[in-house]
Amino acid sequence: MGALPAATRSLLLVAAAEPLGDARLLLRATEHLGGLAAAGSPLARETYLEAISAAVFSGRVHGRAGVAASATAARDLGAALPRSGPSDALLDAIATLLADGPERGVGAIRAALDPFAHEELGGTEATMRWLLLAPVALEAFFHHAWDFSAWDRISARAVRLARDAGALGVLPPLLVYTAGVEGFHGDFAAAARKIDEADAVAAATGNAPFAYASLVVTAWRGEDEPAIAQFDAARARAAERGEASLLAATGYVQGVLYNGLGRYAEALTASRAVIDLDGFNFVGLSLIENVEAAVRCGDLDQAATSVARLDALTRVADTGWARGIQARCRALLSQGEEADHLYRAALEHLSEDGVAAEVARTHLLYGEWLRRQGRRAAARDRLRTAHELFAAMPALAFAERARRELLATGAKVRAPHDATATAQLTPQEAQIAALAADGMTNPAIGAHLFLSPHTVEWHLRKVYSKLDIASRRELPRALSRLGAGAEGLTQEDLQAPSRRAPRAAARSTGRSG
Repeated sequence: MGALPAATRSLLLVAAAEPLGDARLLLRATEHLGGLAAAGSPLARETYLEAISAAVFSGRVHGRAGVAASATAARDLGAALPRSGPSDALLDAIATLLADGPERGVGAIRAALDPFAHEELGGTEATMRWLLLAPVALEAFFHHAWDFSAWDRISARAVRLARDAGALGVLPPLLVYTAGVEGFHGDFAAAARKIDEADAVAAATGNAPFAYASLVVTAWRGEDEPAIAQFDAARARAAERGEASLLAATGYVQGVLYNGLGRYAEALTASRAVIDLDGFNFVGLSLIENVEAAVRCGDLDQAATSVARLDALTRVADTGWARGIQARCRALLSQGEEADHLYRAALEHLSEDGVAAEVARTHLLYGEWLRRQGRRAAARDRLRTAHELFAAMPALAFAERARRELLATGAKVRAPHDATATAQLTPQEAQIAALAADGMTNPAIGAHLFLSPHTVEWHLRKVYSKLDIASRRELPRALSRLGAGAEGLTQEDLQAPSRRAPRAAARSTGRSG
């Protein structure tokens, strides 16, 4: 891809770094786009992509209005540019989402999905342009279309393309997106491995690690001490640079962590900060946390306000994920048969889309509600399902919350173990051990993870020591003994999650209550 004009690129970079900036700098960048378009420059469409990308990722604390103004200007100028394929159509659709909101934008990006996901790329330049658009598309499909399948498909293809092209500069953020897929599938160990690989590649290419990504996994796992220690640093960095996306991600993560720990007042405060920010990302997810926390704090007016806003966001998406979340949040404010029906509907819809982490949370909330209705036997069924799912992920704070509720029903249940099956190993050690156990050689593992064979061997020696074995021949048995065998961690599993069978946990709706 050719270099952008210095003036345009500098404006975009300043917009991404200006402390507490807003979209006015992006509007200035579109002026350069207009000049390029009028001159028929081949760089005009690339500048259009960068302007829209910057609008997505630099939504500021001043709210969505500035981003919408920037996107409208860029879209209007981009309308005169020639279209050459599905990537151009999707870029136009994302501009519509930014400029006009979900009512028009979600349908536009959904119509552009399949052509983009299967676009034939004729060479390195086309591939790199596709890879640069992929993160923008993923943000749109995740935060606005509630399309878990699209998130899975696009992130998996993007990682494969980046690996094949040797595009190390763009690989780390794409790995982070696949980690998000693993997390919502309910496999936080796999998510941690993807993030660890992303950080390793970022370090090898001189880039910073993705601290917010590891925070998400840490929060879902319920590891409060390491998460809380990172919150202040993340917020300070985000506030200093005006990074609304990082501010929003941090607030959402706090909402997840504190809801899991039962610290609902803190979850309410953190999630409220995100929805008041009103940026492009994490508002919908934070509304979910806000509704649960508000109900538990007895602030029903706040919960009702957030449910109404969430309904507006999910109704236009109309996916299983969106319908399930909408039903569950409405159930939290409902009574009697209506609440029971909504919880069951939420489980059905979320299971349909394979969002296992949310399926488990719905079992937990349903079980808590059933116990408070005096239906102890039905409550035990739901709570036991939730406990088993959370313990397997592992999401230990939520598992402990389910265990306490189970004890209140009179059930006997052990406390969840305070470590994952391979907690002795770091995420990268676990990943290397699984690949070695699956028969990959050191050079093959190194090529896959962008490590030298010597580094792979060094990690394996540490693995052997921790597992008290002498060679890779003993790895399958040792990993199986830990409950983390190499099956399920094949190269296909690492590269193409969309081809795996749906998680059994996601399909589980539990027995009749």
